[in-house]
Amino acid sequence: MQVNKDDLIAVLTKLAPGLGKKEFGSQFSCFLFDGEFVLTFNETIAIIAKSPIDFVGAVYANELLTLLKKTKTETLDISEDAGTMLIKAGRSKSGIRFEKELRMPTQPMRNSYAESTKMDIPAGLLPAMQRAKFCASGANVNLDFSGVYVADGHVVATNGYRLISVCVAGMEDVLPFIIPADCVSSVVEFSPVKMAVSESWAYFANEAEDLIFCCRLLASNDKYSQVDNILQVDGTEITLPVDILPALEKTDIFVSGKTDFTAFVNLSFKKGRVVIRGEGEFGWHEDTVPLPGSTVAGLSFNTNPEFLRDILPVTNKAILGESTVLFEGDNFKHVFVRSAYATDSKDTED
Repeated sequence: MQVNKDDLIAVLTKLAPGLGKKEFGSQFSCFLFDGEFVLTFNETIAIIAKSPIDFVGAVYANELLTLLKKTKTETLDISEDAGTMLIKAGRSKSGIRFEKELRMPTQPMRNSYAESTKMDIPAGLLPAMQRAKFCASGANVNLDFSGVYVADGHVVATNGYRLISVCVAGMEDVLPFIIPADCVSSVVEFSPVKMAVSESWAYFANEAEDLIFCCRLLASNDKYSQVDNILQVDGTEITLPVDILPALEKTDIFVSGKTDFTAFVNLSFKKGRVVIRGEGEFGWHEDTVPLPGSTVAGLSFNTNPEFLRDILPVTNKAILGESTVLFEGDNFKHVFVRSAYATDSKDTED
């Protein structure tokens, strides 16, 4: 069969986020062609697309995609012979071994999507998921908090030490679900317009529904829905300097390498300025950053510098509570703990 090389590359590139590690006996690292559709899958996601070629088998993705990108001929002739995908491009020929049997057929996944109730994706949902994902824990650190939770008009993510809740309008018909946070960026880049949720998967599809991004759902976790009290913080209103980020980068020289839960910097408020200090086993760094017009003095708190770096590009106004710091925007609340691994500075110098 003949196929346009660029058309084939375009489809396979969209499937690349679904590829997993190349392991013996695994098809995680393969493009799975079933004659009509082509699929990639790993432990957390599967991606299905309409196939440009009438071919059946599991073909190693890296070898196929690399070969196609290095081929200059626009029209390819693809066939099979004795367990090998044959690719003829002008005067050159290549053969890539493949497995005929598919261990993850596309049909059950497509059936599950077809049987689910589909809806247009609410306009603010994908941006809210993208904003929230930075608060989630890595799956290798805390699997219980490694997801992004969507329910009741909110998108919530937390790692147990920081939490964000983003409001989204038009989500009345969206069934509650939790997907792995590390899948969110790939979903957003995919730019889907339709979605559906089944018992085990969340589906995101293009308008034609011939390209479907499937995220395996994480187990239900009631802690995601019990956040209202955490987001209510009483305390002192503070404003952080907008140009504090370079100082944070210098403190990283000494505090980086620690875990998210023990790495901290100290911010001390003095009249018209903020002193930021980071200290570690091999040294320390301190910067004084002007804060014109501020009359706050005698307050200080410790927190992870990464928490500040993530939220400050969005807003620099916060409420400093007894044990937490709250940042609030037009449609979100973000709270993180004041470090329990350090003693806040008591310096009250003006």
